[in-house]
Amino acid sequence: MRFSQVCDRIVSHLESPWAFAISLVAYPAWWIWGDDVINVVTLLSFNLLFVVLNTSGRSSTATHLKLDVIIQRTPEYPNEVVGAEEKDEQEIKELRKL
Repeated sequence: MRFSQVCDRIVSHLESPWAFAISLVAYPAWWIWGDDVINVVTLLSFNLLFVVLNTSGRSSTATHLKLDVIIQRTPEYPNEVVGAEEKDEQEIKELRKL
C-alpha cells in the first residue's frame, strides 16, 4: 500500500462522524485525569480538527465531482484525467504529459 493511500484512509476515518463522537466520549476521561484550563483548550482544538477534516473532505469531494463533469464534457481533455486525485504520483506525472 502506498503512502498516499494510507494517508487517504487515515483522513477518511478521521473525518467521519464516528471519530468526532469518540473524541467527545474521550472528553470526560481527559478532563478527570487532566490538568486545568490548558487541557480544555487542547480538547477544543482537538475536536475542531475533526470538524475541519469533515468539512474539508466534503468540499474536496464536491469540487472533484464538479471538475470531473467539466472534464468529461470538454472535448480537448482526455477522459483519463477524470479521477486523477485517486492516482499515485507517477500516474499523475504521466497525465501531465497528455
